[in-house]
Amino acid sequence: MAFNYTSKFFQLTSYLLMEYRYADQPNPETYFTNTGTNTVGYDKLVNGFMSNSIQIFNPVADSTITNNTTITSVVKISETSYVTLDPNLIVPFNDFADELTNTTNLPITFPSNLSVVYDSVRYHIRAGYNLNNIDGIIATIDFPDQNGKYVTMSQVLIRKGTNQEYEFSPSPISIGSAIYDKYLEIKIPNLKDMNDKYLVASDFFKPSTLAGLISQSGKGFIYGAPLRVSLNEVQNINTYSGYERYNTATLALLSLEQEDPFSNIGATIKESDQGQFFEYFATDNEGFIEDFILFQNSIGNSYFISHQIQIIEQIGASFIETSRFESIQTTAYDVPNYYRPIVRNAGVAASFSLRYTMSLVNNKDQSRVIRIGTYTSSNPSEWGINISPIQLSNFPQVQKIYNRIYGQGVVQSGTKNSPVKILERTKYINNILQQNYVTTVFSNITIPNESKSLQEALR
Repeated sequence: MAFNYTSKFFQLTSYLLMEYRYADQPNPETYFTNTGTNTVGYDKLVNGFMSNSIQIFNPVADSTITNNTTITSVVKISETSYVTLDPNLIVPFNDFADELTNTTNLPITFPSNLSVVYDSVRYHIRAGYNLNNIDGIIATIDFPDQNGKYVTMSQVLIRKGTNQEYEFSPSPISIGSAIYDKYLEIKIPNLKDMNDKYLVASDFFKPSTLAGLISQSGKGFIYGAPLRVSLNEVQNINTYSGYERYNTATLALLSLEQEDPFSNIGATIKESDQGQFFEYFATDNEGFIEDFILFQNSIGNSYFISHQIQIIEQIGASFIETSRFESIQTTAYDVPNYYRPIVRNAGVAASFSLRYTMSLVNNKDQSRVIRIGTYTSSNPSEWGINISPIQLSNFPQVQKIYNRIYGQGVVQSGTKNSPVKILERTKYINNILQQNYVTTVFSNITIPNESKSLQEALR
């Protein structure tokens, strides 16, 4: 099922791109906790290694929906060390360590059937790279609790090599020369929706909301405060009481808004009514984006736009990318850009599509908002190698253009008068490009010596 969302991208490392997909109206991704076609439960782990901090994940049975379970999770046992929570071990680590909540006591009991809206997080891996030269990475997302601490909502281990099961993207993401063709996806509750439901609940029901049940304080999370995202690279792997222990170093730490501040940003590509070409541009509230960028840059940001247009031709049952155009825009955000595609297989293609990717990039932190617009036509011959001529309702008339000397001059030689022949030059063209009027005068020429020729007299 297709859900509504808007995305924000972060370049965490040269090989890892994080995409945060905010659930969006009118059709956000939603699951119930107790009953329904698809239900998602919650486990709550109290971590005595880290001052009774809280880590939240979903039961293993919900792995196919959220992928945020103990199968992919690790638990923090020091500021730089993590241990696997693999439930397939004979004795899972949380059942071995007295500092952690055992498996029996992990599930949260929901007194009512709660509706939970979900965001999706995708960790995109660069094409051709499988983390072979490192031991893995650990990506963590924390929510700010009312008591000033953080609750860990996701702490996944992305393994090296082929040990990780990735999803391959049907439409790889291109940023500059880098292509990201596979990703690991997890789902977590939408913090803003969770906070809104907590605020509107009565004082009696507040502890029974999702925010009340999963927070450490029992009083929910700070409204409007950003999420915290961190990325740690595994430096080496050793053992802790027989369990894999991952020693790490921090690579990236950033904050992320509870709701998408760029939900009004869009991308438009359309056939122009000004000529035989296309117009493409970024939008803000369906208008040009110039005012948005000028304001953002005036408060310390440094935004510019990266454009990419792909031509995808349908030949039989195959869809083939035949061309890709990229450009950078740093000015003139209040006018459309122009593009004329060439469909290489116009004679045999059943259709073609233009896939326009607009990236709004903040040069300060390399974060970016990506929007995609598409145009599909079942008439590829119109945009083939030879552009069809424009058919006019009234064909132009052939015009006769000429230069003529009006009047005759006379050459007088002794007693003889010889008229000068009129010179006329004629040319036929379809359109008059330029018209000039030249004024001339003439006078008679008298040759006193009849033996002289006209040419000699004019010397």
